Amino acid sequence: MHKEFHESLKRIREDLPRLSEILQLDDAGQIGPWAKAIDTRLLARFDPDFPLVAAVCGGGSSGKSSLFNTLIGQSRSPTGGRAGMNRRVLFSLPAALAGRADLVAALLDPFGLPAAPLGQPEELLSPGGPLHVSTAGRVVLLDTPDFDTGAGGRYANRESARGALEAADVLIYVFTNSNYNNRDNTDFIAEMLTGIGRRRCFLVYRVYPSFSTEEVVAHARTVAGHIYGAAAEESVLGVYRADEDNRVAAGEAFMTLRPVRESDPPLAEALEGLDLARLRFDLHASIVADVLARAEELAGRARESLQGLERYAGGLRAAQALCLQEALSFFPMDRVVRRFAKIWAASDPPAVRFMRRTGSLIELPVRAVLGAAGRISLPVSSRRTSLRRRRP
Repeated sequence: MHKEFHESLKRIREDLPRLSEILQLDDAGQIGPWAKAIDTRLLARFDPDFPLVAAVCGGGSSGKSSLFNTLIGQSRSPTGGRAGMNRRVLFSLPAALAGRADLVAALLDPFGLPAAPLGQPEELLSPGGPLHVSTAGRVVLLDTPDFDTGAGGRYANRESARGALEAADVLIYVFTNSNYNNRDNTDFIAEMLTGIGRRRCFLVYRVYPSFSTEEVVAHARTVAGHIYGAAAEESVLGVYRADEDNRVAAGEAFMTLRPVRESDPPLAEALEGLDLARLRFDLHASIVADVLARAEELAGRARESLQGLERYAGGLRAAQALCLQEALSFFPMDRVVRRFAKIWAASDPPAVRFMRRTGSLIELPVRAVLGAAGRISLPVSSRRTSLRRRRP
């Protein structure tokens, strides 16, 4: 069943874009994300050994790198107060994946570039392909570049961040008091989480120690509502606060994360304790539902386009028949027939031509006899009339 579904999905993935191209449907903007979702979030991830991938994301200076360092227990990603410092994706590579080149390749597929081990943290400050560090955990963590920095309406790192977010099973969204209600940020995250399929997330609020739990919960609820709408409550896996600490900002200490809701375990435990099979089943089910819905929509448009083409072809055939009918009224059919008869006669074999000539010779006396017989058979009165006509 698994193999049949996989093969069916591959056929849909290959045939629909080809159909769209043949019919020249104006849907290139829809086909691209649809196809990429199948390639990176379905076909490559049916291996049960594929690890959980969690992307740490957020706006500029929200504390993503500090949180990444905290979760892997190593100070590998540069931290500081300047937004947009890190320009490349850094991911943790569990030791268990070291011998699984196929899984690593599938993990890197969304980036379209090979990964190299991180040498110095400063390597992350310039654009380039993804880098990785080895860790002991089971979870692949992605430290993503800022997706809201840039100038003149251009985002410097958005496409790089997009690849990381599309590769993730869950997101850890870090926000602050200055951007928790920034709709541009949450709309971008919503597109990544709910555009095709529905991925769940953890929320981490980097906040002043003076903020009450009620304020943290209210702001987290605002973020969740912007991202998930009515499905916010069931889509958020946990809410955590990280109180501001100058030592963390300076890279001298790790974040201290505290669950905001009593039901939430510590974040590291929550990640390790996720039911990956169930999480991925729900994720794949939502992706498949969205993919098939888009496929049905595209197939419907293709059917409408085909019907339009058939009506157009029918109109062309009707116009062609009418033009042919009008043209035939001016066609010199008698000349064509005579010419055809000459060609026919000229192409006969010698024996046929001889028989035709022989038939003509035979017909002469026969016609003469018949003519005489006709005259003899005339009534006497008719012969008299004929004789009188002959007298002078």
